[in-house]
Amino acid sequence: SSCASLLTSAILLLIGCSSETTPAEFDLSTEGREHVAAINAHHLCAGLWVVGRDIEREVETVIANDIAPFVPFRWDSTIEYRIDWEQQRAFVRAPGAPERSAKYYGDQGCVILERGSDDIHFSPVAVTSTLPGPETQGWPTGDLGAHGQLPNGANQAAMDSTLDWAMNEAGQNTRALIVVLGGRIIAERYAQGFTPHTPQISWSQGKSITAALTGVLVEQGELTLDQPAPVPEWHEDPSDRRGEITITDLLHMSSGLDFLNLGLAEPVSYTSENEHFMIYFDAVNVFEHAINQPMDLPPNTEFRYRNSDPLTLGRIIRQTVEARGEDYLTFPQRALFDRIGIRDAVLETDTYGNFIMTGYDYLSAYDWTRFG
Repeated sequence: SSCASLLTSAILLLIGCSSETTPAEFDLSTEGREHVAAINAHHLCAGLWVVGRDIEREVETVIANDIAPFVPFRWDSTIEYRIDWEQQRAFVRAPGAPERSAKYYGDQGCVILERGSDDIHFSPVAVTSTLPGPETQGWPTGDLGAHGQLPNGANQAAMDSTLDWAMNEAGQNTRALIVVLGGRIIAERYAQGFTPHTPQISWSQGKSITAALTGVLVEQGELTLDQPAPVPEWHEDPSDRRGEITITDLLHMSSGLDFLNLGLAEPVSYTSENEHFMIYFDAVNVFEHAINQPMDLPPNTEFRYRNSDPLTLGRIIRQTVEARGEDYLTFPQRALFDRIGIRDAVLETDTYGNFIMTGYDYLSAYDWTRFG
């Protein structure tokens, strides 16, 4: 399954997930079934309170639209769930495995809790934009004047047909589609129940937010692209080759860190062996999980799609911001989003307050367009 958004220089923004051919059924281990419960508890929680369907009759809508169509999530009739509306918490149990839950924490979104735990290891904070309402500012900082016209000679019927296909093709599950040309929106469509301002999950678009925040710190003189990554644990032993990894290597996903990516379609996908994906289905400290991996390749020798590198950048961002005495959880809003007109982003964290900015980030279609 591919759950990603497509961003091109045109700019075309497509938000949705594709549900591909159903794989053969796998017999998951107890650990695997527990992790299936955890990721689905997150999606159920986020669908209700981050995306905004916060009324009881919408639970089945969230399951039907946000979870069940996507084969890797392995939702079926054997899975049980319950909702604590007062605590804003979703509980999910898969057969023969412990129940897992995710809880809503306001501007930090929904957090997967440790098994048997009722709370997180940090204090949530409110994240408030300093911008006025989008209706008061011009595009792209605001919504005024957002729309342009198709250029002369363009085929409106072909554009309409393309959007019809993108929204209606079976299995694509597209929720929003925006086409930008010359800095203005020239076409847009939304699935039922979604609007230009409905928060939508990033999946890997969030990695580019991490890159942008790294750029902010470079702009501020806190980091340089060619410096060795300031991860203290990598510089304790002169023989530790991780000390050679640069900021650029991390931005290029060429750190050489040994960080297994086992996808979500194999029997071992929902186990702790799947280092790349386990940040989405277990209550781990995602930054410590990333930086404590060994190397299996020299840096800057091979591009590999691994969450370790943007997560390591996230750790560097946090330590840099906090060393200045600033609040980490509000830094993205202050340093980036307020500068480009994004008002309502929800960047979710792990149970230790680290942004999982490789996929658990929610922005509206208009705000993803502003970012693009």
